[in-house]
Amino acid sequence: MTPSFVADDPGRDAYQADCLFEDYLDHLCAPLVGVVPFPIRSELRGDAADMLEQLQNQYLLEGLSLPDATRLAIRKHGSSQEAGMQFLETWFAHQKQGKVGRFFGMAYTHALVHFGTATLIAVGLVELRVFRPCYDYILSYYLSPAEVRQLIPEPLPLPDTSPLQVALIVVALMAPLIAGYMTGAAVPVRAVRTVCHVLIPLILFTSVLGAMMLPTREGLFLAVCMLFYWLPAGCLAAHISSALAWQRRCRYSL
Repeated sequence: MTPSFVADDPGRDAYQADCLFEDYLDHLCAPLVGVVPFPIRSELRGDAADMLEQLQNQYLLEGLSLPDATRLAIRKHGSSQEAGMQFLETWFAHQKQGKVGRFFGMAYTHALVHFGTATLIAVGLVELRVFRPCYDYILSYYLSPAEVRQLIPEPLPLPDTSPLQVALIVVALMAPLIAGYMTGAAVPVRAVRTVCHVLIPLILFTSVLGAMMLPTREGLFLAVCMLFYWLPAGCLAAHISSALAWQRRCRYSL
């Protein structure tokens, strides 16, 4: 219940200042909920409150009113979202990690594992498809190649439904969605940026590999698919997964 004050009551200014401080600190700690343990969040909140109070006292000594000094102190401290996200990113980067995590950072390690595995599977299927072609066609299960050519004359190709081709299509369509979702669930901050930064070198890798596999074009087709489909699909999946993880983390339960 909001307390009532008489006109020019100094308690009103103090109450307004406290409300501004607490609201700012709530927004500052919001990105940390469900990820950073409560004792560490409480310590961060206390440090931020001390810094705000120092800035507030500095502006009060300059002759500003208490509400104005509080607002300037908050502006001087910076955006609550940026400050909270920077703390979360720093805290997440210093969690227990192996040699790969120390080299790349925890966020990029998660994304590299998921998207790197998907890329290796896709590249492996492309190489099998190129160097060990399979000519199983859907109509060939029922007709001979000569009979098929009477129905589908040259130069139209026969529809390729070999197991490798089907597996490659499934991986190409599903891999970025699965890898992006897993990355967004594991990386609590800036998951979309992380996915984007990891996919760009992987796309360059597949582009170089595809150029080396010429005159067959399957490798370049994979690189184009990664650029125009994997990149947006992976980022979108990471964004959705990160938002869902945020909702789960913010749902308080005993």
